[in-house]
Amino acid sequence: MLERRALKGDTVTEVREEAGYPHLLPASPGWERIADEVFDWALAHTTGVRPVTGAQ
Repeated sequence: MLERRALKGDTVTEVREEAGYPHLLPASPGWERIADEVFDWALAHTTGVRPVTGAQ
């Protein structure tokens, strides 16, 4: 599920639920992929550049 909300001004909020993952994400196998996606999302919304996911 992906939900977008504008709270105040330029704020961008997206809520994404990853099926099959617990609330304590780093305790679950595969958490690195989700962390990379979140990091890429954050960079894209602060710099305007969308990096390639998983790029080193």
